Amino acid sequence: MADHMDNMRLVKDVMEILPIDQQRIVYLHGVRGLTVTEIAKIMGKSRETVSRALNAARRNADRTFGPAA
Repeated sequence: MADHMDNMRLVKDVMEILPIDQQRIVYLHGVRGLTVTEIAKIMGKSRETVSRALNAARRNADRTFGPAA
């Protein structure tokens, strides 16, 4: 149970450092399981923009919390 709570706290911490668009994209992709194409359609953005934002979110998390985040 402690590991789950630690993971949830880490996810919350990671989300808080991201810009709002990256938060939405990470949520839609990671929690809701949507594809980059589906997210692009929902958000009215190009697939490339969503893909870049998702990669930027991962880089932000890695830079702040380390590669395990």
